[in-house]
Amino acid sequence: MNNYLRYILQLLMLPLAVFAAQPAAAEESIRIMPFGDDWTAGAYGHVSYRYPLWFMLQDAGFDVDFVGFRSGSLDAPNLDWYPEYNTTFDRDHEGRDQPTSAMISVADSRAETFQPHIVLLMVGGRDIYEYGSGGITLTTNNVPQIIQGFRNHVPDVVILLAKPPPWLNAPHGGTAGTEFVAPMADAIGELAHSQDRPESPVYLIDNFTGLNTNTMLDQGAFPNLTGEVWMAGNFFEVLEDVLSTIDTNDETGFVINSGLNDAWFNPETPGQGFFITVFPDIQSVFLAWFTYDTQRPAAGVDANLGEPGHRWLTAFGSFSGAAAVLDIEVTSGGIFNSVTPVPGQVADGSIMIEFTGCNAGVVTFDITSANLQGEIPIQRIALDNVPRCEVAQAN
Repeated sequence: MNNYLRYILQLLMLPLAVFAAQPAAAEESIRIMPFGDDWTAGAYGHVSYRYPLWFMLQDAGFDVDFVGFRSGSLDAPNLDWYPEYNTTFDRDHEGRDQPTSAMISVADSRAETFQPHIVLLMVGGRDIYEYGSGGITLTTNNVPQIIQGFRNHVPDVVILLAKPPPWLNAPHGGTAGTEFVAPMADAIGELAHSQDRPESPVYLIDNFTGLNTNTMLDQGAFPNLTGEVWMAGNFFEVLEDVLSTIDTNDETGFVINSGLNDAWFNPETPGQGFFITVFPDIQSVFLAWFTYDTQRPAAGVDANLGEPGHRWLTAFGSFSGAAAVLDIEVTSGGIFNSVTPVPGQVADGSIMIEFTGCNAGVVTFDITSANLQGEIPIQRIALDNVPRCEVAQAN
């Protein structure tokens, strides 16, 4: 297996040129996790309030890092509206088109992985869209559990709990849930008060009152560009004061370091694995994944070189603490050791690597084209570099 991995890595060196273009991440950034349903994820070509908020924070000089496993919207964003979406905008978030009952375990897991200092929590819309008046009860019962999931791992986490914006039409047609938005906004206000703690404050963000449904909504459902800026301003007004209270100098736990550079695999699935390379100076990670297709090739299918079922993927992204979130790329169209034709690359989902020590980690993947999601526990093929990792961790 080592010879095979060594050979394939040579084939993959071309994409490494993109590393030089990556901006260096700040060492002590304040980690902010946008967490919620459709209004956080973005849809109808919109990215959501996250885009204008990021640039408001940058323009004000705040050193922040949006964190989360997800890096896209529910559908492709309109790049004419968001020209810096693929460059300087921090796309990481935890928005999803799911009710709050599906978010409880996610909150606990993502809090453990990303250790956010601040959570921008906006939920409730999906609950009433799917369950009507029962969605208010669902949100009221589940939001305290979501907040507790964050507090389990970050006891002093700051929560900005937002009322969902009103809408005229349901996200996928009809008017389901529209009459329950105002009662939901009231329920969120009560939750902000009941869940507030001196050591872990909850601030109420009012994204309901003042949103003009005639001028701030796209198709009567999602905030348009004007609505996004308005919502971002509501968050920013509170964040301006909150950010000055965050202490980032008490970091503990495992931290990704260059001692993790190695060949990794899951002993349960021999013959496939990963090359992982950490670049501390730019706080980034490159991963090469050597695996197989989801099904064996048909009988009689052959290849001039290698085995017809071989597959490899690459991924690159930033890390914070013990976790790295990477964008998957699929490279295709080339020929062995040939300048032409020039291969092309397309984005195809995301990977999160979470290390729990110098010889243990978990790869969580979401491959868009194949609709594949899952987790793979990994360890090193050989232990030679473990001491180097342990020294770096101690320092």
